[in-house]
Amino acid sequence: MPSFDKQVSRPAAKAGAPAPARARSGGPDPFVIAHVHKQSDAEAFFEARFGLEPSSNDVRSPLRDGSNRAKPSTSERGGPTSAAGKKIADLQTKLAHAMAAVQEGDAATEQARIERERAAVAWADAMAAADAARESAVADAAVTRDGVQRALEREVSELRAALAAAETMNARAKAAEAATHAAGAKAAKAKNDKLAARVALLTEARIGSSHRFPYDPVRAVHAEAEDAERRASDASAASDATRAELAETKRAMEKIASEMETLKKAGAVANEMLADAKGELERARETSRDGEKLAAEAAAEAAAAASASATTIAELRAALETTGGSRQRAMEELSRLRDDATTAKEESERAKKTAEEADFLRAATETELAKTRRDLDDANARASATESELAKTRRDLDDANARASATESELAKTRRDLDDANASASASATTTRDEATREARESAAREMEETRATLTARHDAALAALAATHAATTKELEARLDAARADASEAAARAEAFEAEAAATTKELEARLDAAKADASEAAARAEAFEAEAAANAAAAVVVAPPAAAPPPPSEELDALKAAHAAEMAKINEANDEIVAWARQAAKEEAEEALGANARDALAKAARAEKALEDASLEHASRVASLKQTFKEAMERKNEELKVALSAARSSGADDVARAEAKVASATTEARAKIAAAERAAREAKAATDAAEAKAAATEKARDDAVECLNVARAECEAEVKAAELRAANVEYDLETLRNRLRQSENAGKRALLELSDELASAERRAMEKVMKSEEAAKKADATNAQLARELWACRQKMETNEAELRRDLELSRKRASDLLREVNAARRREAMRGGGGGGDDASGAGRSAADADAVVAEMQRELEAEIAASEAAAAASAKREGASRRKLADVNTKLTEAEHALHETKIALMKSERRANDFERDLEKETSKSARLELACAKGGVKLPK
Repeated sequence: MPSFDKQVSRPAAKAGAPAPARARSGGPDPFVIAHVHKQSDAEAFFEARFGLEPSSNDVRSPLRDGSNRAKPSTSERGGPTSAAGKKIADLQTKLAHAMAAVQEGDAATEQARIERERAAVAWADAMAAADAARESAVADAAVTRDGVQRALEREVSELRAALAAAETMNARAKAAEAATHAAGAKAAKAKNDKLAARVALLTEARIGSSHRFPYDPVRAVHAEAEDAERRASDASAASDATRAELAETKRAMEKIASEMETLKKAGAVANEMLADAKGELERARETSRDGEKLAAEAAAEAAAAASASATTIAELRAALETTGGSRQRAMEELSRLRDDATTAKEESERAKKTAEEADFLRAATETELAKTRRDLDDANARASATESELAKTRRDLDDANARASATESELAKTRRDLDDANASASASATTTRDEATREARESAAREMEETRATLTARHDAALAALAATHAATTKELEARLDAARADASEAAARAEAFEAEAAATTKELEARLDAAKADASEAAARAEAFEAEAAANAAAAVVVAPPAAAPPPPSEELDALKAAHAAEMAKINEANDEIVAWARQAAKEEAEEALGANARDALAKAARAEKALEDASLEHASRVASLKQTFKEAMERKNEELKVALSAARSSGADDVARAEAKVASATTEARAKIAAAERAAREAKAATDAAEAKAAATEKARDDAVECLNVARAECEAEVKAAELRAANVEYDLETLRNRLRQSENAGKRALLELSDELASAERRAMEKVMKSEEAAKKADATNAQLARELWACRQKMETNEAELRRDLELSRKRASDLLREVNAARRREAMRGGGGGGDDASGAGRSAADADAVVAEMQRELEAEIAASEAAAAASAKREGASRRKLADVNTKLTEAEHALHETKIALMKSERRANDFERDLEKETSKSARLELACAKGGVKLPK
């Protein structure tokens, strides 16, 4: 700590110290210069405090060179010098403690700044990691979605190829059936012709034998044998053709069955993949926003209801086509149902649009609520700034009061010095003439009165300036409070308008949902009426149709379809009710929150700020009044003391003059007595004259010393006045610095709010883009799913039709085979029943025919086993392909799970970073409050801290 004896000179201080106007205009600050030159806080403080005071000497101490020059020494006066030294030591100790506390506060602030920078870096790293994880998850989802889309396209192409192959096989089966039918008809016609020719020959033979020539048994046996061989060859040829047709039909059926199984498995895999894709999309929607999840579920349920209605209509159409009755009417009803399905689809699209509008309204609502919250936060921030400004104003008033107290103590000290100077002048002027003493006393009194008047006027001017500054600050704070109240009222009006708009939107959504429900119920009623009519037509067809016609679909399927349709409609109604309830509750909660907590907090803070302002005004007025009263009483008391001292000095001077006159008279009497005595008396008189001259010289010197003391006192008073002016300029500079800091803080807060609003707007824009992309992907997936479902249903219907036709062909083939077998058995029985000489040949021919029939049956069994083995191999290959598809799906699900896990970990890391940042902010607030308390304590102790 620097010593008081090593202070800079007053001219040097005047040359180096900046004027207040320059400080206000942005010139160099002594505290900034001290920090630039790497001085300690204590050195900068003492240099700024004691290096700026004016003085008439080059190097002196304000506690020694002033009033102490005319005072007696410590040995003569006693304890004032030691008391001043102790006081100086105490002040130095207190200042050292205060500067240590300030250094601790600076260190804590620096540590808090470092922690804030670390928190900002950690926050930036966490945000970068979260963005990277989010981008990777989006990329993985895009890759997975592309893979699923490609797989679905591939499955669709395979399905189309399988459908083309099935159609080709169906055409081949129909051609084979036609060929088989033609061959069978031709063979039956040939057989009938042969039988008719044989009957004619036998009849002719019988008639001829009875009329023209006798019966030849050998020729008849040969003719019958030839006929039997021809019939056997025809039967074997027919059986070979039938067997070939059966084998081909069986192969076609097995191939069609395997293709059907493949198509079913492919459809199941495609459905599973679509379900997985839908699950991924639903999870993405859930992560984006809960409200979007509800809207997506409602849209999905509406699409499912539409697809269920389309499926129901298609099944009813198939049932009507199988019944075969009232075709034209069914077609009209189907067209009407198609129109109803289109209307339902349009209603579902409108419901989706309504959901999207609800999402948009919700987003706009959230934006408006965020704006309202920002306005309320701004009002709260302004109220907090107002409170902080009030606190700063109170601290400044406390500093001004402390400086005024210091000024009063310095004035009291100056008065004591003047009293001491007057006392010393009175003591040294006992041997002077009355006129010189009276003139000196009168000049000292005049100078003292002038000094007192000057100090009083300047003190009153300083108090008036402080009062004017306080009034201007109070007006500014009141204006800001009025602005905060206006902002709060405007925010409340916005919240009320938003609540009304939310209520109107909710009513509109309810009306639209009611209309959609009415349309859906009307479509359901039409579908039920159509189903009842279809059931009646099916029953009529069952009664009228021949036995070979296909049976109508059972009523259980219709009941199941009705139940499914009713369940889908119930789900849609529940989803709509949930959406309406959620929108009402969200609007109500947001409006209550906006109107309740924030508005009440803002009004409460504004009321507290207004009350604090009123308290500060009252306190300032009371302090100013007390200061004026105290100063007035002190001045009156000092005037009384000065009057008493002057009267005492005058009385003591008169006594001294009387005693001096008495002494002069006695000396004169003695001198007159001794003049007549001797020369010794002359020498004594001369010596007395020399002594009188010496005393006169001493008196002149004492008078010069008194004048010099008065000049020194006058110079010290002027120095004190200049110091008071400099302190007033410093106070004004401090106030201006505080205002600049306040403006800088407000500008920084505004910039931070603008940056935060820009970031929020960009985040909302990115979120909306992601939501729109997810919605588009969901729509594409729904369209693809519907297309696949339609194609699968068409394929299933076609395959069922082909299967029914093939079964009818198989039954016909079996009937023809059974007829041929019956004919063969009948021929065997006829040959066995015949007797005669040719019995052995007939038996051998019958045995050969039986052996041929057994060989044909064995060959058919072998072919059947081969076809079964081929079917099993095709089923194994299909199972293998299904396993590969399931493994691919499992890999895709594993990747999606890993991506979700990574996203979850990223969210956890982001939450940890946010908690850490919040902890850092709390520590920073604690350190800031601690430094503020230290500054307040230093301000109350009268210590001026560097900026």
